[in-house]
Amino acid sequence: MTGTVSNIAALLARIFLALIFVLAGLNKLQDQAGTVAYMGMGGVPALLYWPTVALELVGGLLIIVGFQTRIVALALAAFCLVSAALLDRKSTRL
Repeated sequence: MTGTVSNIAALLARIFLALIFVLAGLNKLQDQAGTVAYMGMGGVPALLYWPTVALELVGGLLIIVGFQTRIVALALAAFCLVSAALLDRKSTRL
């Protein structure tokens, strides 16, 4: 019984974590111009828009299904750190 509860908890944790990225990717798709403008304010080139959306959507979905979760989670963590570092510069310029 404990193993089943543990498996369900891990699945729910993966789903909730992944939803953060999937929803962020979907939001970026809904407002491409706004996202590109925001990225540009932080010095991020517009050509990184599609890779960003793809990483968030595909990475989130891969975590939900449990495929290569450690590798995908590391990629998403690195993405978060780089994004924070790049876009933090924007907030200091305002």
